[in-house]
Amino acid sequence: MHKKKEITVLEFRCGTADGLTVQDVLPPSMHPDTGMPYRWGGKGDWRQIPEIPAALLAAWQQELVARQASRAQRKDRQWSLSRIEDTPRQRARIADMLSHISADCSYILYRDIVWAILSLGWHDEEDIAKAWCLSAPEKFEEDDFWNVVNSYDPNHYPAPTIGTIIFRARAGGWNG
Repeated sequence: MHKKKEITVLEFRCGTADGLTVQDVLPPSMHPDTGMPYRWGGKGDWRQIPEIPAALLAAWQQELVARQASRAQRKDRQWSLSRIEDTPRQRARIADMLSHISADCSYILYRDIVWAILSLGWHDEEDIAKAWCLSAPEKFEEDDFWNVVNSYDPNHYPAPTIGTIIFRARAGGWNG
């Protein structure tokens, strides 16, 4: 059975006057600290949500189209001579290199390694990237991971590549 990937498509957040973030939560969601269910505090009935305003629907649809186009572009891109072939030997080599790079790292390094994995062009590149990220489970956030994946642009210069993985793995003690 395949597990469905859940991602945040779009979040609208706002802040309070003193700079704190806020969000809407609907019953019967549970408060993470108290363990008590949230109660409805607004007007109307949360079970009878009004029709979405056309402008908000259009913004959501535009964001969805942009993300789908980005993913399609990534899948359809042409490969240069530096493309790494998807072979058992290369997979073992990449796995060995990634084992020398801690996912408990700065955001920039995390992003660059995920993007470098995505640059491989393998059919399961997202799964490989996620497995590496999960090697630091205390830092892993599903939404953050998918935001990094969905922001990958192979045309961004300089784009992280296998060279990024090699460089960081050598810095971590890899000598393959």
